Amino acid sequence: MSVSKRLIELFEAGYKPADVVKMGFPKSTVYAVYRKWLEGRVGEDFIYIAHDIDYVVVRRLSDQLNLLGYKTLIGGNSEDTLAFIKPARAVIGIASEKPGVRRHLLLEELYEASRLAKPTYVLVEEGTRLPTYNNIKIIELSKQNPQLVIQKLVSETRRSELGDLIAAIVLGAIVILGIATIIKLLEDIFSKNR
Repeated sequence: MSVSKRLIELFEAGYKPADVVKMGFPKSTVYAVYRKWLEGRVGEDFIYIAHDIDYVVVRRLSDQLNLLGYKTLIGGNSEDTLAFIKPARAVIGIASEKPGVRRHLLLEELYEASRLAKPTYVLVEEGTRLPTYNNIKIIELSKQNPQLVIQKLVSETRRSELGDLIAAIVLGAIVILGIATIIKLLEDIFSKNR
């Protein structure tokens, strides 16, 4: 069996690249095969999710988008994931007021999205400070006024070339999960990062 085939088997089994490197495989080979494997899994029309919040919450958002017909790729924990921004259809970012362990990588992902002129929407907790980037729309979320958040997102659908994606996030969540789940999601996003 070739090294590439063995690495693909390990990725299919759920191993992360860092774990595979610890098994003794060369780092450059592991990440080269991993990139190719991921590209094959997500194709070209996917949404890249950059984040600096609890992974469980990010996974829920990704799963919700998948249910609505969007392919997603959640940013990893190394700079190697920056290469996946280029083929992405768009980038969604999520950040809380309190910086987490992934904040530096989130900022690099947003910079890369801006550099590549990718349509990018960053959902941030009210009061969160991020650098200003070109082509990036910041949407402040307020736990105190979730209806205003939904109004902002719906309003953005009218102005955006990705209005269908934003509408899917909002309307799909309302129809499939209900307004209580949206409020819970917003609460989870920001309460786990305090």
